[in-house]
Amino acid sequence: MRRYFAVSALVLAGLVIAGVLSRPVTSPALGAGGWAATVTLQAGGKVSPSKLIVGEDAWVTWVNQDTVDHTLSGDGWGSGPIKPGQSWRHLFVTSGLYPYNCPPPADLHGTIEVLPGG
Repeated sequence: MRRYFAVSALVLAGLVIAGVLSRPVTSPALGAGGWAATVTLQAGGKVSPSKLIVGEDAWVTWVNQDTVDHTLSGDGWGSGPIKPGQSWRHLFVTSGLYPYNCPPPADLHGTIEVLPGG
């Protein structure tokens, strides 16, 4: 199990270095149908990745790497203010497309795609 996570970490580091996280990213499964993924909120209205693909029962964590607060909202959910250096997470249970945003002046946008079957 440790080897799997070590290999996953190396692969993710390679993707970051290669700069491909601006494309849709599929999160690795983490045992028993559970998923976990991280999205970073960056200065200049950037979200990385801007589209994330996970399975049902996915915890998605947003990390604020900007210097200002961000407040995310989607259909039926919202984060409240996420201060710089802090994070917030949401559990996506049902398959579907979940667009979200942070209103101006930040004007961040992203999408979580949840695939059926976990």
